Amino acid sequence: PGHDDTPALLIAGDTVAFRPTPALWVDLIAFEQALPAPSDPTSGTIEQLRAAVELYRGDFLEDCYDDWALYERERLREQYLSALQRLLAADQQRQAYDQALQSALRLVQTDPLREEAHRALMRLYHLLGRTDDALRAFARCRTLLDSELGVEPEAETLSLYEELRALQQRRAGMATNALTAPAAPALAVA
Repeated sequence: PGHDDTPALLIAGDTVAFRPTPALWVDLIAFEQALPAPSDPTSGTIEQLRAAVELYRGDFLEDCYDDWALYERERLREQYLSALQRLLAADQQRQAYDQALQSALRLVQTDPLREEAHRALMRLYHLLGRTDDALRAFARCRTLLDSELGVEPEAETLSLYEELRALQQRRAGMATNALTAPAAPALAVA
């Protein structure tokens, strides 16, 4: 109170509002502009989604506990998670597994209890030939769910784990058989 307006701020009593101008760049505004319109979640390009995701550096005003900030923080966080999910799906569809892996890792980091993100991470590690990492990702998921919620992973997650473990064991068995198999007899050349 008692302060005059500035070019960027509108001050009225005990209320302060941001007055955006073309001369000011604000990451939050750029983030929301890069996202497709909420009425059409299929619009927008992969590049727009990737740009929006790169702008998100963390929760909005994470040290402010006023109700308005909590709701805004959650709204923006959900927009970010949705953008990551869409980017993950688009990269998987294009078989850009390295890029999809980055989105899955961000999803797991931002929302560690989102089990579908853990499954995506496991699948991507496997597709990239990193089945050991996929199995470790499952172990982290299982430990996290148990410690945070006291629950086991969903049946779909357990099934994926069993499938990956069986594939790994089959490969290990084939490699062992190849190493221990007797040498093939030499062919006689006439």
